[in-house]
Amino acid sequence: MNKVDLIFHLIIDYLNKIQPTSSLPELPAMSSGKERMFMTSRNIISEYFNIKSLEERYKKYSYTAPWSGTVVEVFSEPGSIINPGVRIARIAKVGDFEVKVPISLGQLDLFKEKGVATFTDSKNEQVGTGKIVRISDVINQKTQSVDVYYSIKSSQNVRIFNGSFVNAQINQMATIESMAIPRMAVKDNKVLVLENFQLKSRMIEIVNTKPDTVFVQGLKNGETVVLEQIQTAQKVSKYKGIKR
Repeated sequence: MNKVDLIFHLIIDYLNKIQPTSSLPELPAMSSGKERMFMTSRNIISEYFNIKSLEERYKKYSYTAPWSGTVVEVFSEPGSIINPGVRIARIAKVGDFEVKVPISLGQLDLFKEKGVATFTDSKNEQVGTGKIVRISDVINQKTQSVDVYYSIKSSQNVRIFNGSFVNAQINQMATIESMAIPRMAVKDNKVLVLENFQLKSRMIEIVNTKPDTVFVQGLKNGETVVLEQIQTAQKVSKYKGIKR
């Protein structure tokens, strides 16, 4: 076997020893200056020591989850280099969920005073109870509501999954009068009402929301609300509504 074939077999043997889950094996011994020069000219030696440096750095760090839970989302691939401040994964704590409930500023004190809530599923069956754990300091400018976070403790023999939709029922001492209207009828906290055959803009307050419906205050019982926004009002003397 000539020297070229020997070098080729050494390279193949070294590549076969490389495993993704193990440390990089040591480079084969170089018997001459020409071999070292060849390895240096191809940046093989510098790349080898760069990888060994990363391996030593990796041994100094370990990452542990802050609590027992389920991995919801992963932002990095196995084997990738993680820089400081980069998100690695998102973990949901098992059995310790929160429910975010938007509450209007005018009713916030009533909810804070009571502090507890009952949660039901889509079939209106109780799935758990909870209490206020924190209140956001940021106000939703469009709805003028504050996000209130409730803890939720599942009822007996009921399992709550991360991401499930639940309905919050707050047992208040006071009664809140509100009306349900389609979301498309509201624009910039205003709705159009038909009064004496004329369209008038009315300021309202949103107290709760659903996917296609909003619960509002500021409307009188019996008022006719325009369900769709009118882009440009026509120059007519009177408007007539069609009930739905």
